[in-house]
Amino acid sequence: GLHVPTGEVRMFPTNTSDALTSGGTYAIAGAVERMVQHVIQHCGEEPACLMTGGAGWKMAPSMTRPFELVDNLIFDGLLEIAARRFGG
Repeated sequence: GLHVPTGEVRMFPTNTSDALTSGGTYAIAGAVERMVQHVIQHCGEEPACLMTGGAGWKMAPSMTRPFELVDNLIFDGLLEIAARRFGG
């Protein structure tokens, strides 16, 4: 299977595992920042930013925009869709 790096996010990583984890984390944080800027330019206001998934807690310190970490966002959304479609 795919080996997932177990490193830590570091400002200046000194080993491969930390470098892979740091680079991936900073790349995702930068992509989120860029999309927030696009939404602000297009809509004129800052969007709500929700994060989910197992790595959300690891992303938190690298984010500069406010966000909400939601544990079960996908399942909550599926429940909402089912409730609207089938009542409940």
